[in-house]
Amino acid sequence: VQSSVIHLLPRSAPLVAPTIIPWTHRLIQAGFRHPRKTLKNNLLATFGETHPVWGVVPEAMLSQRAHKLPLSQWADWAEQLTAASDGSPA
Repeated sequence: VQSSVIHLLPRSAPLVAPTIIPWTHRLIQAGFRHPRKTLKNNLLATFGETHPVWGVVPEAMLSQRAHKLPLSQWADWAEQLTAASDGSPA
């Protein structure tokens, strides 16, 4: 039997601001709903056609797959959606 010990240390600063965590989580969850589908198809299935997310995500990015996007991109979109709404993705 082989075993290992891993010691995890918390980051000194969070990767995303606490105020945008709800939108960040919701967007990433929607984007990875079906990982092999494009971002457009995943967002459409989650948010529908009239959601404010369509004004935030650039048209050129909609043909991408979720795993190709950096966390900073998701955070930028979440920040814009947080500013445009009451803060929660509802």
